[in-house]
Order: sequence, then structure tokens, then C-alpha cells
Amino acid sequence: MRILFLFFCAACLGLSVSAAEGGIRIAKVLPHFLDKKGHLSVSPSLFERDAYQGYLRHNPEEISTLRYDFQWRGGASTADPITVRLETRGSRSDLRHPNVFETPLVRSGWGKWAFIAIPSEEYHKLGAIMAWRLSLWQKGVQIAEQKSFLW
Repeated sequence: MRILFLFFCAACLGLSVSAAEGGIRIAKVLPHFLDKKGHLSVSPSLFERDAYQGYLRHNPEEISTLRYDFQWRGGASTADPITVRLETRGSRSDLRHPNVFETPLVRSGWGKWAFIAIPSEEYHKLGAIMAWRLSLWQKGVQIAEQKSFLW
């Protein structure tokens, strides 16, 4: 009985430590091309979205910009405003100095999706995006990050 009690206490302690360290994190990042009308798909279907993204990839003259959709999961420390920072390196830009885009994170619940888009004129100046890093900042401290393989 004592062993079972100790095991239960250890499990509870482990869960509380992992929950406290969890905080806010970025679960997934999906870069999407947007057409001239601002659409990433012609219908709500995921299959249609993927097909349309392939079409845009093969017809770059129809692309207006690139938008990064990301899923974030938050802990208890979301009382202060959070800033989304996107850093990119493009084929026509100086690779030593990334281009930085920032926007406030719009909270819409637990584990929701948000996005950050590159302004159209900036997207066309960058050329093909070679590498990117998406990070979340709170009070000047980076709290979450996800980056591309080449970053």
C-alpha cells in the first residue's frame, strides 16, 4: 500500500512539473501561398487546399504573398501580450540579415490557430523564401520557437 501511495505521489509531482514547464509552445507551422484575392484554397477541403497550393507553386505570377499559419498551445502565463515574430531569408535578400515581421498574437482559445503574413510588396522583394523562423515573444523574452530546416 505504501509503494502504491509513493508511486501516486511521484506521478502527480511529475505531471505538475511538466505542466509548469510546458508554458506556451508552437505545435505546427504551415506556410501557404495566397493568390491575388487573398485565398489559399478554392474550397474548405484540405485536399483542395493542397491541390491549389501546388497550382500556385507552378504559377508564381498568381501568388500575391506568403502566409504562415501556426498552431500554438498556451499555458497559464498568457496574461501579458504576446508578439509573433517571423524572420525570413529570401533568395534576393542579404542572407546574413533576416527580414523581420511582427504582429500581436490574437488569442482565440486553448490550442488555436493564428497566422502572420508577409506584406505583398516585401514578399516580391524577397524572392523565394530559403529559410524561416517563427517565434513568440512576451515581455522581450522568447517563449516559443519553430524554424525551418535551413535556418
